Parts: sequence; C-alpha cells; structure tokens
Amino acid sequence: MPIARCLCALLLCFSMANLSAASTPGEVPIGANLRDAELQGLNGPSRELNSFRGKPLLINVWASWCGPCRQEMASLERLAWQERYFAIIGISTDDYADKARGLLKGTNATISHFIDHDLQMENMLGASQLPLTVFVDANGRVLRKIYGARQWDGADALRLIDDTFHEGIRPRSQTSDLLLSQTHPGAREWGSRASQSRSRASVTMTPARNTRVASSAPSGLE
Repeated sequence: MPIARCLCALLLCFSMANLSAASTPGEVPIGANLRDAELQGLNGPSRELNSFRGKPLLINVWASWCGPCRQEMASLERLAWQERYFAIIGISTDDYADKARGLLKGTNATISHFIDHDLQMENMLGASQLPLTVFVDANGRVLRKIYGARQWDGADALRLIDDTFHEGIRPRSQTSDLLLSQTHPGAREWGSRASQSRSRASVTMTPARNTRVASSAPSGLE
C-alpha cells in the first residue's frame, strides 16, 4: 500500500540519520574548542595542532583507500594555491604511513599532511565518515563539519567557506550537517578502519568501529 511504503521510507530515513549522527569517542562537537594534539608530519615537519591557531583552519580527514577522498584532493590543492586568509591541513587515517605518503607523492601534494595515531584525531574530529572537512576558527573552535567529497575551489564551496569564517554563523548542530550530506544524490558505501593493512580494492570490517565512505559529489555544494 502507498501509505505503508511512505511510512517505511520515513522510518528508514530517520534510522539512517540516527546512525550517521553517532559520535566517535571523545568527539569535539560543533561550537567547542579542539584539544591540542601532536601531529606527525607526512610530507613535512611534525607540529602541534594548537600551532595553527591565529587564523581560520580547514582540516580535511582522508585515507588512501577512500576513493572520494582522493577525488577531492586536487580541489583542495587548488584552493590552497589561492593564498586565502585560512590555512588547510590534511589528516590521514591510514594505518601505515607509507600508504599515505605514496598517495601524497603521486598527487604532488603541497598542503601539509599529517598521519593520525591511535584514532586520536579521527575520534576528536568525529570522522565516522570519510572524507570529512572540519571548519575551525582562529581560536580553535569548531564551526562546521562537512561529510563527503566536494569541489572545494568551486564557487559554491568558496561561498560556504566565506560565510562560515567571515559572517560568524551560529554553530550548526552536527545532525544538520549530516542531513545535508545525506541529501546528496550519490549512494554511500560501507568501509572500515582495519587493524591490519588495507588495500584500495577491499576493506575489512572490524568489530571495534566502522568508518563510512561517502560517495564523491559533483561540482559544487547542495
């Protein structure tokens, strides 16, 4: 019956929203300040997270096995070349640094990238899905979290960035940004952070925690 089908569809949407909104252990919510952390450099020196304070910051969380992550990297590089008023860094969640370095070398990355250890940054930033881009103000406060790949040098993305950093928008609930991501027409795949080595072709599910991989987005934002 049509009514029954509609009810089932609504229940499915709500269940997906609750699943996506599940936080990671120790996640810093939107509106709160990030804790300091030691960041181990992949293509440059190691740094303290707090050393990036003083100007707005975009933190892109990715993994070498994540297709959508690789797809948006070029747009982040082009965005960085524009020498805008904010900094951009990348955090790899790869289990092995050589996997992450191999991808960075192959893409001639110039953005400073760091590798996570013991899920420290992954959990603090709330990377239950990849890729994840976190907007942080000059004082270390989380302003927004965007899940899924974007064309970050596109007009819509630039407008979103400026609105977030310049207009001082009210911190949005994490659910609202997750629902924004869910309205994207692309389907989602399941991935995981494995305790053993990963390959791009396959991802092993682990009982500890799962990481969802969001499909890449077309040019622009919803």
